[in-house]
Amino acid sequence: MFAIMASLMNLALSASQLFTRHLNDLFAVTQQDYSNLGRLMIVVGLVNLLPLLALPLLWKTEHSAPAEPQRDVPSEPLHAP
Repeated sequence: MFAIMASLMNLALSASQLFTRHLNDLFAVTQQDYSNLGRLMIVVGLVNLLPLLALPLLWKTEHSAPAEPQRDVPSEPLHAP
């Protein structure tokens, strides 16, 4: 479960880095005009939270998995030669 959540977080971080330039162009944040910087930071923060939406799905799949079958335990102890 931890590995899945870590990989989803890495995916979200990669996506936010890839789309930062495009969001920068969309919100028109430049060195002279920072008026849309707050909106840009909110959108990037929300993109980082997207993996949390997968938690209910992961919980459902983890709890619907069939239980492992129990191994047969020999009734008599094994004798060493």
